[in-house]
Amino acid sequence: MQTRVSEQALEFNRQFIQDMIGTGSDNRHHLKLAQSALHEIIAQELTERQKELLVMYYFEKRSMVEIGEILGISKSTVSRTMARARNRIFKHMRFYFDYMSFQLTED
Repeated sequence: MQTRVSEQALEFNRQFIQDMIGTGSDNRHHLKLAQSALHEIIAQELTERQKELLVMYYFEKRSMVEIGEILGISKSTVSRTMARARNRIFKHMRFYFDYMSFQLTED
């Protein structure tokens, strides 16, 4: 059974990352690495359609209905595609944080 993850859990949240890796000045480097990892995941792991929808939804602040109307697809298709994109991002970022947690405990 696949569990659903809330949108807030998948959005890039600077405070969440700082809680994961700490707030010391030496952790700015880890924060930059996390940001780079997120950008790399979006660039390399998402389909062009998923990227397009993410940009329209998160950066242009359009609703799913509005995106569907612009692209000529249903709101349901927008919603499912966004869910797949967020799920893919979440899986990759989870791997990244698991790896980073392991690296930080090894130091």
